[in-house]
Amino acid sequence: MPVSFWTSPVICTGRAIGRRARRTPFIGGGYADYTYIRGDALMVRIPDSVPTRAAVLVEPLAGATRAIERAYIPGVPDRHQGMGPGKTVVVQGSGPVGALLVALARIVGAYKVMVIGAPENRLKICQELGVDLTLDFTRTSEEERAEIIRGQTPHGIGPDIVIEAAGALRAFIEAINLVRPGGTIVEHGHFTYRGTIPFDPMPIVRKDIVIIGNTGYYSSGFDTAVKILEANVGRVAFERIVTHEFPLAQAQEAVEAARREVALKAVLVPPLG
Repeated sequence: MPVSFWTSPVICTGRAIGRRARRTPFIGGGYADYTYIRGDALMVRIPDSVPTRAAVLVEPLAGATRAIERAYIPGVPDRHQGMGPGKTVVVQGSGPVGALLVALARIVGAYKVMVIGAPENRLKICQELGVDLTLDFTRTSEEERAEIIRGQTPHGIGPDIVIEAAGALRAFIEAINLVRPGGTIVEHGHFTYRGTIPFDPMPIVRKDIVIIGNTGYYSSGFDTAVKILEANVGRVAFERIVTHEFPLAQAQEAVEAARREVALKAVLVPPLG
């Protein structure tokens, strides 16, 4: 969803499975006046210290956190390069998830964090969150980006980690070409079907790289995301990712602002009382 609601002090996520799930009443969706919360739903309380503007990011932050966690893989120390302190990271995509990945990579101690994305207003937010290098894919070629990125990595071998968070087919091919030999790619961006694209599997073998899919998060990811927000209050400006607020009556305008990429993250602020 490109648009979030201001959250209450509690986040709920259903855990109904199997036959029980089919007995759950269906009452509306994200824009409904009421929703049905099962008695066995997982509830995660938002600490008072976490600004509401940051709290609305818990759901995408849970997914971004797992993308980083998926990159932590064992391997031969002098060959395979999973995530960790001192690693070089490229994030493909400068949307809300891409911006969150920038902040998370910084928190875990990455040496260099680089972002490929657009437009400029989104890249600027990534800069505020600590990215070392931004590359506008509308103004650079894939070959130019590869040369610049390799120039930022030790010995010019390429980044240790590439996280695809753009949901673009061509970005996945670029990730294979960018990552260093023995490096890791996390495919996080394709939550919706975007078609298919041909690619040469030989570089995967020749470079001995690891490709990991990330389906999102599990219920525990909400708790982890809340802890990250709480631990970094005053240190990481997560709330900067929320760039636009709209009253509930302007829900369509909020969707359009996100679709046109005028907003990085748009939120709806329901009336109180």
